[in-house]
Amino acid sequence: MLDVDNFKSINDKYGHSIGDYVLQQVGKVMLTSVREEDGCFRFGGDEFALLLPHTTLACAFQLAERLRTSMAKQSFLSEDGEEFTINISLGVSQLSESNQGLFMAKADGALMAVKRNRDQKNATLVHCETHSQIASCSRCQNFEACLSKE
Repeated sequence: MLDVDNFKSINDKYGHSIGDYVLQQVGKVMLTSVREEDGCFRFGGDEFALLLPHTTLACAFQLAERLRTSMAKQSFLSEDGEEFTINISLGVSQLSESNQGLFMAKADGALMAVKRNRDQKNATLVHCETHSQIASCSRCQNFEACLSKE
């Protein structure tokens, strides 16, 4: 799951046409970053979903980080010529036998954990099924162990 940070302020400051353009560009970056068999969807508002079949949690996390970095490098222009950048936050989970109906909710939960912390937006968090917790590489000592099992 992917969400544009502070998207309402983009619409409020630059207008809805610029906001729409930003969403289109996010979609384009997503589409150029995934494989043919992957799915990219606008989930609602400024939220997007990626479905990555046959992808480990580690690889999904790495893709999320590449997307986050790519979006931060994109430059946008307002109708008045003001240049601005955006950031995105992401939540990652993996489909497993134990969470078949919930893996999207788990990814959304990881995304919401990023969004709740105003100081730490522009980040990727992962729902670690092995340890039933939301984690990042830097904050979870067990994350590397989870990744090495895949």
